[in-house]
Amino acid sequence: QTWSGNRSMSISEHAASAKSSTKLFAVILVIGGAAFYFWLLIWFVPHLSLGILFTALLTLTFVAQIVTGLIPDSDNWRRKAHRIAAYSMAVLYVPLSLLIITCHNTAMSARAVGIICLTYMVVAATIFLAFKKARAHYLVAQALYIMAFQIIILSAAYL
Repeated sequence: QTWSGNRSMSISEHAASAKSSTKLFAVILVIGGAAFYFWLLIWFVPHLSLGILFTALLTLTFVAQIVTGLIPDSDNWRRKAHRIAAYSMAVLYVPLSLLIITCHNTAMSARAVGIICLTYMVVAATIFLAFKKARAHYLVAQALYIMAFQIIILSAAYL
């Protein structure tokens, strides 16, 4: 089977391109997201003493992720609702990252990794907002943006 999409499509647009991938996307975001959310609440937040602001922003991010997973990026109101949730989730990664990086319990090596990843996130978002031609590489940049946030969390947890 050939790939029907292109690199300018978002992960969500790829997922919405077939009914089976829409379901898989929802399952991954809801079940995987829930497991990750609870690990963050039960271990990560107390381990770093991140507090109520981080927990509140994390909860908003998780709700946005659930909406992103359950409402496909397909047509009309669904596309609008999906994108509001998805972009809200992406924007919330920035203050969450800042809270992790500036936390007094985050190791210096994890802070350095976090600063590099957060810089990528901000620069990538700025490029995609400022230059329409950058959209041709949106899929890769989006995947790297999400990975950068995950790396910030992993480095703070394990360095």
